[in-house]
Amino acid sequence: MKCNKTQIEIAISRNYLSDIENDRYMPSVPVMVALSKRLGVDLNLLTEMTEIQVKRK
Repeated sequence: MKCNKTQIEIAISRNYLSDIENDRYMPSVPVMVALSKRLGVDLNLLTEMTEIQVKRK
């Protein structure tokens, strides 16, 4: 199985990352922190985006 750099650095599976991206799973706080660091995005921005998606449902 091939892993991309983000998966290796935060130790999550490709499927889990895809599920997060497609709003099927809400990641834990440690995963959100790791994603924000890896993406170079403020954690508050990620949580705001998550809240916006939840409100749309």
